[in-house]
Amino acid sequence: MKLFKIIFFWFGGVLTQSVLEVTFQAMFPNKGYAGKYKERNEIKKLAEEFSLGLFSAQKYCEQAIKCCNINISADVLETKIKKEAFLRKPILALMEGLSPMFNLWLISDYPKVWLEEITKNEDRLGQLFGDRILYTSAFQLNRMVPDIFYYITRGANSPMDECFMIDGMSSRAIEAVKHGLQSTIYVYPQRLEHELAMRKILKTDNEVLHPSSSERISK
Repeated sequence: MKLFKIIFFWFGGVLTQSVLEVTFQAMFPNKGYAGKYKERNEIKKLAEEFSLGLFSAQKYCEQAIKCCNINISADVLETKIKKEAFLRKPILALMEGLSPMFNLWLISDYPKVWLEEITKNEDRLGQLFGDRILYTSAFQLNRMVPDIFYYITRGANSPMDECFMIDGMSSRAIEAVKHGLQSTIYVYPQRLEHELAMRKILKTDNEVLHPSSSERISK
């Protein structure tokens, strides 16, 4: 089993909701994506461009409002987004279990001011990552995939084969593997814990079954 030295966690989609998810939650409380396929695709594109730093938070919110035709100001939407985002405590606990053995890096597709606002009451982020936070907007990329895989490993000053990435976006995680960066997809905390245990990355006291044979594996 490959021994990794660095583990990347995506902020949006793993430690908190994706930019797309939290935007819809802020605009349509208790409704989410329901019945909004066209708007979802358009805001997904806007969210990626925003995460690449191609335009400001103000413009992102203005464009999202226009796309969904709602009566709200960009400033109010931005405030709602930052209030709606929440940190997943089980993921923080999992990170604490990994931090003695690996160098943890956070990939933030949220802008720095948003991340700081969302995490202001959580001291563990500083303890876990210190200055090991990579903002996707800082790389000045024209596309996220596959360029981001090369930039984050370069930012961490580590060969790609010594790195492992945890991503909430399945298509991006799959592309990462195709380009030589081992990755897994975050779905929910227990599943991630089991995935890391099967890869011998994490030791856990929870029962872990091999997915194909349903046999217990050593932890």
